[in-house]
Amino acid sequence: MDGIWTVGPFMIKHAWLLIIAIIIGGLYLSKQLFHHELTGQEELKETYWNGIFCFFITFQFSTLLVYPMITVQDPIAVLAMPSGSKEWMIAWLFIFIYFLWMSWKKNLNRDLLFLYFFSSYMVIETVYLSFHPFVDYRSEIDIPFYIGHPVSLYQMILNVTILVIFLWLKRKKVVSKLMLSRLLVMYGGSHGLLSMMVTTRMMGVAVPFWFYFLIAFIGLFATSSMLKNNQSQELIK
Repeated sequence: MDGIWTVGPFMIKHAWLLIIAIIIGGLYLSKQLFHHELTGQEELKETYWNGIFCFFITFQFSTLLVYPMITVQDPIAVLAMPSGSKEWMIAWLFIFIYFLWMSWKKNLNRDLLFLYFFSSYMVIETVYLSFHPFVDYRSEIDIPFYIGHPVSLYQMILNVTILVIFLWLKRKKVVSKLMLSRLLVMYGGSHGLLSMMVTTRMMGVAVPFWFYFLIAFIGLFATSSMLKNNQSQELIK
């Protein structure tokens, strides 16, 4: 079969190896961005890596929750089904709750933990988009000679722009919470608007436009709460 290596009884897809290489490369690049901040933060790094592992496990096995009736009858068949947008969003919800709980339990720097994870995701997604281009053909029937929108290129340009702004904020030594909130607003807002015009994807998974805006809303909420805290501290002074 094309695109598959056979090693004894195992079949390995070339695409899987490419995705694994992209993830490893993206994680390495994102680690270099936080080399100074992560010095001496062993528990935070351990929580980060455990979270990434749990994220992919949740994405794979949450099909059992998405198809409960089939799960009761044949759970093995459900696990063999490809994970989609619902499983992807469940995995994001899980990692959000997991980081909140672990940062409270271990008294970790919550803002740095979330910032490290989300910026890592953006780096990985940007590299992924460069190797997995996709085109939106939804308007092909209505428009003659329509060759489709290179959506992956649009998303990659947005991601690179946001990452450049992130590096500029980091050089300005902006606090982690403010960088995180701005990162969430820029990513969620820009990709949300784009998803209302063409079909966008997060690491190959098509998600509804409201999910992007939910990310942006979380960033706005974090910004407003930080401003309120600053105002209350000024009043106390």
